[in-house]
Amino acid sequence: MNIKQTHVLYGVILILIIISSYFGYLAFYSTPATTEVDDVSILLAWLFQGKHAWWFTTIEKGFFAEEHISAQILRGYGSVTTAEAIAEGKYDFGYTMLTPYLQVKDQGGDMMAVALIGQRSGDCWVSFKEKNIVEPKDAEGHSFAYIPGSSDALYVPIFCEYGGIDINKIEKVSMQVGTAISALFSGTVDISPALVGSLLTTAQHQSKAIGKELNVINWYDYGVDLVGHVLCCNNKLINEKPDLIRRFLRALVKGMEYADKHPEEAFEILLKYRPELGGASYNITRDQWYEWHNFQDKTDYTEEHGWFTFPKENIEFTLNVTVDIYGTQRFPLEEIYTDEFLITRPYPF
Repeated sequence: MNIKQTHVLYGVILILIIISSYFGYLAFYSTPATTEVDDVSILLAWLFQGKHAWWFTTIEKGFFAEEHISAQILRGYGSVTTAEAIAEGKYDFGYTMLTPYLQVKDQGGDMMAVALIGQRSGDCWVSFKEKNIVEPKDAEGHSFAYIPGSSDALYVPIFCEYGGIDINKIEKVSMQVGTAISALFSGTVDISPALVGSLLTTAQHQSKAIGKELNVINWYDYGVDLVGHVLCCNNKLINEKPDLIRRFLRALVKGMEYADKHPEEAFEILLKYRPELGGASYNITRDQWYEWHNFQDKTDYTEEHGWFTFPKENIEFTLNVTVDIYGTQRFPLEEIYTDEFLITRPYPF
């Protein structure tokens, strides 16, 4: 065999290896290893909202079914409560802000983040324009809707630190989850925490209806580049059912990809499963979905790497802030999250 024939043979072998590897990759990421149906529970951080459209799209379009999964999505009662429930193994997956997750983990919670749902936190403080709260420092001397156990409450010291606010000069008015915006509009408090594509959208609609203007302090603009929600699970699930996690995330990626390409259909699917979000709330819910998705889910990073991937710098920033403010231990990144179960771009479907 001459040199030319040898090169041709090596080329054929290389092509066969590449083809074999591709179909192996395709099979690994496309074929469930089981025919049994797994019941999976997902505990959200809070109430059902427009931002959850893609979750129900994943159910409706059969992406969970393709992976032999029956998913039950449950409302939560605050990020801390959700993180604690996952640490205790009460649910399979939890949807919680990263800082509460780190705090519960610091207390011994044996869990791992397997996907990053919100690339940005979107946290902001909202007030009526008449209160003249334009810059963070202006919050001093005003009352604030404080919800114990929520990520909003946990982030108050962080925002005060970055905004140069004397935390002792803010009156924290404790209240239950879901009452902050109502307290703002009733005049019970001067400032309410909110999220872009969530409570901020609600407040904007309600203020427009009564002819009042809002001031918004978006903490992203003040260097607080926190990541948003992580999807976490107990390490016992990782050890015992890694294939389930892989199938679950594969379904979620398909669901998000579909919802991104068909946003109006995704919104209608949400209303089918959660009709209480329609009616008088229709416009609020619709705007929540579009605003959240385009700010939280869809970023330059996810466009390049894929849905739910982890930007290391932002994870480190959130970790550093949590350690500095709360004194939690500085976990190595590999103990905080893993991307071993995620599909990355380009997708094999």
